Amino acid sequence: MALFAVSHQLVSLDIDIGRRLVKGVTELSIKPKTRELSEIRLHCDRPVVRSASVNGLACEFERVGPTTRQQVLDKISRTQDTDEGELVIRFPSEFGVEESTSAGFKMAKVRIEFYLVDAKTGLVFSECDDEGHATTTVHTETCMYPSVTRSWLPCVDAMHERCTWDLFYTVPACVESAGKSLPMTVVSVGELSSLVVHPRDPLRKVFRYVMSTATPACTLGFAAGPFTSACTLDSSLLAAGRSDAAAPPPLDEGRAEKPQGSDSEKDDDGDGDGDEDDEDDDDDGAAAAPASTSVTVSPATVD
Repeated sequence: MALFAVSHQLVSLDIDIGRRLVKGVTELSIKPKTRELSEIRLHCDRPVVRSASVNGLACEFERVGPTTRQQVLDKISRTQDTDEGELVIRFPSEFGVEESTSAGFKMAKVRIEFYLVDAKTGLVFSECDDEGHATTTVHTETCMYPSVTRSWLPCVDAMHERCTWDLFYTVPACVESAGKSLPMTVVSVGELSSLVVHPRDPLRKVFRYVMSTATPACTLGFAAGPFTSACTLDSSLLAAGRSDAAAPPPLDEGRAEKPQGSDSEKDDDGDGDGDEDDEDDDDDGAAAAPASTSVTVSPATVD
């Protein structure tokens, strides 16, 4: 039985399309199940880990792999309970599990910095679009059982382990294709919460998606590229971002700037009767066109 549970995980990916480089930061909010918790194991097939910490304290870590034929088969099948993960993070002696005022123990924050270079599994980089134009896009390989997410993200990649997610994607604002400058778009699982200009580089932008329903890691997926929208469900959100979106937690030393601007107000007729009485309401309460706002926020990035 696992000695901890993940209640929430924040993921921030800085995607360099041209170099096929992904730099990432992830923060796991873990709930210890015992006072003796001194290490955790996570699934981490391909990411190269740069650092790990718990509650701000540096941790030692190592990658472990299968040593027997049966362990190799278990790793391939992903179905055995012995599939504990490839990354071992050992907590320092200064760390101690604290009891909470309610039942159980206090949450702990585990932070991991990692990167991927020219990933061969998990992430797929393509060199051209459907018409043969030189345009690089990237998307995740996905499947509805644990196997792929661990190839691009340190996590607990098990069907019975579920948590809520906060997903940040930093991409170039535009890319060149067939002599044209095309805006980049990121489509991801979850609900689009904000789209903002990068606080330190105006040539990049940050998409934020939120999954408020606890789901397993194998359900994660995204695609980034100069896509054309065939049907935009919320054009104002994609065009200008949400000015009322909460700023992401600053995982680096930079300070998040408070978003500026105000919400567009909308006056809806709420009687729902659908008769001609709504004409006056339509005149008085027509939705105002959303104003374009300049929003800056400090995403989680790795220097």
